[in-house]
Amino acid sequence: MGDPTQSMLILQRTWFLTFMLFSACSVFEQVKIVTLEGTTDARTYRYIQQISNKIEIIGASRYPDMHKHIKSDTFIDIELSLTRYGKLSHARILTPTNDPKLNEQLFEVINYSAPYPPLPEELDLDKLIIQKRWHFTPAQ
Repeated sequence: MGDPTQSMLILQRTWFLTFMLFSACSVFEQVKIVTLEGTTDARTYRYIQQISNKIEIIGASRYPDMHKHIKSDTFIDIELSLTRYGKLSHARILTPTNDPKLNEQLFEVINYSAPYPPLPEELDLDKLIIQKRWHFTPAQ
């Protein structure tokens, strides 16, 4: 007969792997990807507006001269992933501007602005991914 300790070890490993697979398969997140322009739900629209306003207010206070070096209309597309509790789980630039300093400053403001307000309960989501375009115009 084989070593009973060896059999027990194999059994424990098998149970552990089965438990890990079951745990991984039994977790389903409710995730929604939205853009401000494509949102038809008023609650989601208000929430995204709230997030955008927070970022813009903090950005204006941290970088009051941000617009001074912009020579023409500039767009930057950002993606934010927020947990149901408002924690920023990731942020990334989808379409950068030609100005690396502006890209870096906006990315910094997004991270500095966290945490964000919790997701509205009625959305019943674990995660909300927001894709937002910011438009910067030259200083007048």
